[in-house]
Amino acid sequence: INRFAYSIAMLAPQPETTATPANLDNSGWNGKLVYYMRGGVGIGHQQGTAMFTGGVWSEEKVIVPALLAQGYAVAASSGNETGVHYNLQLGGETAVKVKEHFVQTYGAPKYTVALGGSGGAVQQYVYAQNHHGLFDAGIPIQSYPDMVTQAIHVADCNLLEQYFLEDVTLNPAS
Repeated sequence: INRFAYSIAMLAPQPETTATPANLDNSGWNGKLVYYMRGGVGIGHQQGTAMFTGGVWSEEKVIVPALLAQGYAVAASSGNETGVHYNLQLGGETAVKVKEHFVQTYGAPKYTVALGGSGGAVQQYVYAQNHHGLFDAGIPIQSYPDMVTQAIHVADCNLLEQYFLEDVTLNPAS
């Protein structure tokens, strides 16, 4: 969807069919959707891989099975992984399209909760602001304010280090 790989997981009593949402047996689904977003810092643009294709990451190994066991549906897209790209406008549009696809295929969830850490937390803040109604709640893990204001300080370190190195070298008595 939107040039990215996506995945949807939920408990199902039978194999997937091409039935309309009204005809699907969603008895294993509690009617609630968790939209999982991954972090990282990606430069450029690539497609990435779907969440369950490359396996689940560290905290996901605990969180995702627990969510599925409680009946939640879990949706994710490589377009909502800031380690793949850091274009938050494109990521927001992708989240909207993945959720629309979910609704068309399985029906509207009672509510949608965003979940993710670091860059996944940044996405929650921005998408909730820019796409009203996309999420009903957000759970930022390892909250991270934004890349731009954090990177400024990191970039200043090298400049300050060079300044102090030259100052000490040129004025050793000071």
